[in-house]
Amino acid sequence: MRINTKVVIDIESGDVLHSEGFEYEGPMALAVTATSVTKLVEAHHPGAKMELYSFSIDPGSIAAFAQEIETMAVTGARSGDPVIVSIEAPGSSIAVQGAKVTATDVVSFYLANHQATTAVDSAALVGYLQIFKRAVGS
Repeated sequence: MRINTKVVIDIESGDVLHSEGFEYEGPMALAVTATSVTKLVEAHHPGAKMELYSFSIDPGSIAAFAQEIETMAVTGARSGDPVIVSIEAPGSSIAVQGAKVTATDVVSFYLANHQATTAVDSAALVGYLQIFKRAVGS
């Protein structure tokens, strides 16, 4: 699986202009589903509609140097729509390692534990998801 650390996307065309990252072959936990997904903002841009959502999630225990897949339902999400996820105060050892639309109406993102020797069992987290829903045919 590829982990992207930086992606630059042309908002009008949806083309990836530049990406940086690495291949990840370490352990991963099973998916956890976000709850309390709420749309906060909707704005229209040339070629895309931006939507901002808040969500809460209670991740499971994430093993040392491992990641967990989190999913949430986002009506209208399509493969290739650019997605950005951020977490409020995730703690020093948890980080978001990327996000993408994994199926119609489903967005997945990856939480990684950067502790070398210790599993992390985080409390419930609050996050934000920004998606650019490209116009049909773009």
